[in-house]
Amino acid sequence: MSGKWLIIAMLFPILSFSQDNSAKPRFNTIASGGIIAGESISKPLFQLSSGMSVDRWFTGVGVGLDYYNLTSIPLFADFRMNFGKKKFAFVYANTGYNFPLGNKTDEEWSKISDKYKGGFYMDAGLGYRVRINHANHLSLSAGYSRKDITEEKVFQFPCGIVGPCDPTNTYDYHYSFGRIVAKLSWDLMW
Repeated sequence: MSGKWLIIAMLFPILSFSQDNSAKPRFNTIASGGIIAGESISKPLFQLSSGMSVDRWFTGVGVGLDYYNLTSIPLFADFRMNFGKKKFAFVYANTGYNFPLGNKTDEEWSKISDKYKGGFYMDAGLGYRVRINHANHLSLSAGYSRKDITEEKVFQFPCGIVGPCDPTNTYDYHYSFGRIVAKLSWDLMW
């Protein structure tokens, strides 16, 4: 019996969207530019996401360019919900994976390798849209973002004259950047 209720609960959003004739699915593209600020110097952020909108809900996928501290390319799922009488206010949540891009470190004595690995990415907040015309909106949003990156450094030290030794040492550094973000976005509905 409980399995039947679980299936009904999972299908309820789909069924409720299909019952409303005024809520037709529309293709949506959102282009954003913004500033990220945290413990280090503020840096720019660019994002592009596309997906489907139904009534007050948007679901899509996106990609970005994040210059904060270590440059990276976040790939994420984008979820939004509009609320209010005219549906101009919204909450958003992006979650996905962060790919490092072309990060270089200073030369260090005896370092033979330096690799960056990606990790968790998220961005969530609130915003407000302003209607330009039927298909175009501008929006301002503010929220919290986090990205994780791991750096693996391998060093080779001279062994000296005596006995066997382990010529390499590997060190992993885990970076977790929590920061605030402010974005200006252009929202195009098809």
